[in-house]
Parts: sequence; structure tokens; C-alpha cells
Amino acid sequence: MTDVHVLDVLLYGNPIGTLTRVGDDRALFACNDSYIEDNEAALKFSRTKRFDRYSENELSHLAAKALLPEKLVLDTARETVALLYRHWN
Repeated sequence: MTDVHVLDVLLYGNPIGTLTRVGDDRALFACNDSYIEDNEAALKFSRTKRFDRYSENELSHLAAKALLPEKLVLDTARETVALLYRHWN
């Protein structure tokens, strides 16, 4: 069984999410629902600040701007989401 450690993340004393260590070399961060209710980040991801518009297309655009291989970025994102669902469900 995987060794999992969970850490609550605070911003100015307010809980904003959870950082979960999964295995030796992986960590997952998930925002609390109350933190993401306004659907806007402080900074743009690539073309938008809105969480509900953060799609694979946006991630592909960000990868291109960072000169990173699109397939690697998308595969890593998909794997991260799959791990998140597997360990949180």
C-alpha cells in the first residue's frame, strides 16, 4: 500500500487546500471548495485566470509558451488527475 501523508495549507491563517504526499516522489495539491468559489486565480495560467476555463487546450497553450513537449505536459496532467481521484475516492 502507498504511504500517504496529508498537510493542510494555510494562506494568512485561512485554510486554502491540502497537500498530499503520495509515495516518495509525488505530491498533489487540491484547493478547498471555499477557496475556489470565485473561480479566479491571482495570476493567469496562460490566457485566463478562471479555473473553470483551465482545460487541456489551455494547458497545451501553456506548454507551447514554456517550450515544453505538449504530450509530456498533457500526459503528466492526466496522470496527476488520475492519481488525485484514485487517492481521494
